[in-house]
Amino acid sequence: MRDESHRGWLQEVAQRGAIVASVCTVLAAAGLLHQRPFTTYHDTFDSVAALDPKAQPCPGQRWIDDGQVITDAGVFAGIDMALHLVGRLATAERAREVQDGIEYRPAPPTWASRS
Repeated sequence: MRDESHRGWLQEVAQRGAIVASVCTVLAAAGLLHQRPFTTYHDTFDSVAALDPKAQPCPGQRWIDDGQVITDAGVFAGIDMALHLVGRLATAERAREVQDGIEYRPAPPTWASRS
């Protein structure tokens, strides 16, 4: 979050249209959550608000796909987010194959529907 070159790189790839999925505090520090919905680890919402008061917190969501910017609520929610990305960029079938390959069994499978 404090690394200016990393924040600059995030801004650059976002400007080129890349999908950006990362820890919310880093995205807020790079200005990528401005006026966007986001989720984060439950103890981190205030930190994101301090970095960007116009970011739109969505507590209780495991992940949020806002088109170009995708956020998640923590380590295990990150697995859900990653499986969602596999489904978005490949197919739902491929996401299920990856889920089976890593022996991940959420109930219900959270990648199967948009948050």
